[in-house]
Amino acid sequence: MLKKVPHTYVIIFFLIVFCALLTWIIPGGQFERESVVVNGVERSVIQKRVVS
Repeated sequence: MLKKVPHTYVIIFFLIVFCALLTWIIPGGQFERESVVVNGVERSVIQKRVVS
């Protein structure tokens, strides 16, 4: 006997719910910023991390 596969929308719905739940579990990242003057305009840029 063949097993039925859930509808595509059901699979996508549960993937979206799963990813939404992960946003409460996995902490957000944080980057160090640096103010740099470029062409007379001060901009906030993200510093590159060098992994040794």
